[in-house]
Amino acid sequence: IANGHATESSLGYYMMPLVSVLLALVILKESLTPATSLAVLVAAVGVGVLVWQTGHLPLIALLLAFSFGFYGLLKKGTRLSSDVAMLFEAGVILPFVLVYLLFFSHESLTDYSLAENILLALSGIITTIPLLLYAESLKLAPLNLVGFIQYLNPTIQLLIALMVFGEKLSLGQIYGLIFIWIAIGLFVIGQIVLLKRQKS
Repeated sequence: IANGHATESSLGYYMMPLVSVLLALVILKESLTPATSLAVLVAAVGVGVLVWQTGHLPLIALLLAFSFGFYGLLKKGTRLSSDVAMLFEAGVILPFVLVYLLFFSHESLTDYSLAENILLALSGIITTIPLLLYAESLKLAPLNLVGFIQYLNPTIQLLIALMVFGEKLSLGQIYGLIFIWIAIGLFVIGQIVLLKRQKS
């Protein structure tokens, strides 16, 4: 996003749930309900339309989708508690961050006001809580279910872009998003029907 690839990053988040479902089917051998299968097919058409609109192979979007998809798969397979696993992840990247901050960064924490540094520290907490909840959800639910629910993320981002930042959508993007929103509706209806069947 900082380098002018907001559209491709958004597309990556729309592709990621499909990658999660694919990994759940192929590697974890999870099964899909008929409603979820139909929802995945309709979402794939929507993502296809969005890819077509970019006019080229969206490498950044594919990298985001597959990297976070495999991250979810690894989280699903880990036996560590979510907080310990996240501490381990932070420990792995800490040396790289320190090297960057000490030797390559053109700015330091002293270049910012106290308020900005406090907001920076709070951003860590704001990032950590959803990641912990995501890791816990993977332990309690199938990967394909958690993956599909992640369509909420880019949809909320899109609504903020449209309503807060006043960004515009092309007609082709609207068509792609309509398919994805129909898929989300099918998925939700399928889950409601499944819950009713389990209760009766």
